[in-house]
Amino acid sequence: MRPRHRESGFALLVVLWTLGLLALLGTRVVGAGRTEMTLAGILDRSARLEALADGAART
Repeated sequence: MRPRHRESGFALLVVLWTLGLLALLGTRVVGAGRTEMTLAGILDRSARLEALADGAART
């Protein structure tokens, strides 16, 4: 009976470590997504301002 109890404890430890790693990976993916959204917003604003400046220069 003892070896089976130790095996189940080890399985629980493996599951908890796996869940922790998945949570860390999810956090990194969300952070990267936020960075990409910020960069896209900056590039969009830059393009709009450049078009506005180009239009003002032609007027």
